[in-house]
Amino acid sequence: SSRVLWTLAVTQYEWSTVVGSYTGLGNVPLWYAHYDGRASCSEFSGWGGWSSAYMKQFQDHSSLGCFSNVDMDVIC
Repeated sequence: SSRVLWTLAVTQYEWSTVVGSYTGLGNVPLWYAHYDGRASCSEFSGWGGWSSAYMKQFQDHSSLGCFSNVDMDVIC
């Protein structure tokens, strides 16, 4: 038997704009973007059916060593 693992990557604004108050995917791991520069998920207060998040993208277009335009993420 095979198992597909997936996550949703979305911002709170995108979610509410596109699907409104739908909460039926709250069991799918959430990878949300909140560009506050903090490697912490402590500000997540729940939305769209999620009471917690799996991962947060806290910065985009960062530099890491010799790489540029790197997204910075943290596992919640």
